[in-house]
Amino acid sequence: MVTPPRFTVLLPTHNRDDVVGFAIESVLRQSEADFELFVVGDGCTDATASVLERYVDTRIRWFDLPKAPGFGYANRNVALREARGELIAYIAHDDLMLADHLSALGEAFLDPAIEWAYSRPLWVGNDGLVVPFAVDLRKPDQFARFMGQANTIPASCVMHRRDSRLAGPWFWPEDVATEGDWTLWKAITGQSADGANLAYVPMATTLHFRADWRRDRTWGPPPLDAWLRAATENAHWPAALRVPVAGAVTPQEAFTRLMESDPAWPAALRAGVTEAVDDLAWSTAGTLPSVVDGLIGTAFGLADTGSHHAAVEITDHLLRVAPYDARVHLARGVGLLGQGRLSEAEMALRSAIELEPALAEAHSQLSHTLAKMGNPAAAFAVVREAIAIAPAATLHAHLGNMLANADQLEDAEHHLREALRLDPRLTSAAHSLAALIDRRERQPS
Repeated sequence: MVTPPRFTVLLPTHNRDDVVGFAIESVLRQSEADFELFVVGDGCTDATASVLERYVDTRIRWFDLPKAPGFGYANRNVALREARGELIAYIAHDDLMLADHLSALGEAFLDPAIEWAYSRPLWVGNDGLVVPFAVDLRKPDQFARFMGQANTIPASCVMHRRDSRLAGPWFWPEDVATEGDWTLWKAITGQSADGANLAYVPMATTLHFRADWRRDRTWGPPPLDAWLRAATENAHWPAALRVPVAGAVTPQEAFTRLMESDPAWPAALRAGVTEAVDDLAWSTAGTLPSVVDGLIGTAFGLADTGSHHAAVEITDHLLRVAPYDARVHLARGVGLLGQGRLSEAEMALRSAIELEPALAEAHSQLSHTLAKMGNPAAAFAVVREAIAIAPAATLHAHLGNMLANADQLEDAEHHLREALRLDPRLTSAAHSLAALIDRRERQPS
């Protein structure tokens, strides 16, 4: 009787014959050789099948399947039903494993209570810049965000048991169009209170590359954009986290050739990750302010476009490194207000005002929040108190609009005119004043 392998590695792919071979080679280089590799073609119409023909290894199995809906979750399940490994690992067709990935994550499962494990994510840009990402789901606040708001862990970092102790074999959800990985991860980790069945390996074991279809500048978890900017601006960013990508060479090929030519590079990479994370953590005089400023701007931008969950997630990260920045609390309050979490929004906005009493926008947003909570008297009081502290044009405009809505037209006109006196370029106040004058003229005498 043939002994089944300990690991089954699932490699889903769709038309990336330019890079899938490098992903396969990274699996074949594993120090832990007790695996089977399932390459799952999801309606491939390119030369992927020809790429597979180059590898004469009985551990590789090619599933050449017709296109399944969406991201092909149903095809992954076709392969999973034939998996023999006790542990399931994943590699995206455009990602790479470091040589000890299976070994390092496999150690976590020596504890029988562990059902799901992941390693530290590393995100790699098309220019070869490596940026580490920190997420520790063993901490209750981070686990709660993971379960309720967003997934920040690439599938290539993940390993799980094939069979649940409670529910039998695990399969990918076929009733969702996107984020199937997150849905599956939550199903597994949600079996145990506060993620007690998960393990975090705080060491980089994979390289997660920017997906070919992501052409926009923003990619990855929301804070990553600011981290990328900080890495670009930081002259002391570790050399191991900057890999030259020349000409028509794909980043995957550049990193593969580097690992082949320099066996010591993964150790240098990990040392560089530690150095970079330490630098980002303690540097408040150099890089960190620009990171904080960038993240605050990103949070406000996301809230303005309706992405309130993402805005709140960013401010959760910011509160760890800039807890006394009133703008962080303001951005958090705006995001919470957009989510309808009014009591939490009120607390965040009052914190912003306590830190910076003259922050006009915080007073305006708190007034909006109190009005939504059904307390118009308190909403008016907040703005009047703010004007007494710092008579900003935006506050007068806000109070003018509130008074107009309450049919107190004379007082409304006074505050709108005062707003324009303080800032003649405040077009919103000018439009409100014009509408108010038209409204008064239409009233019967």
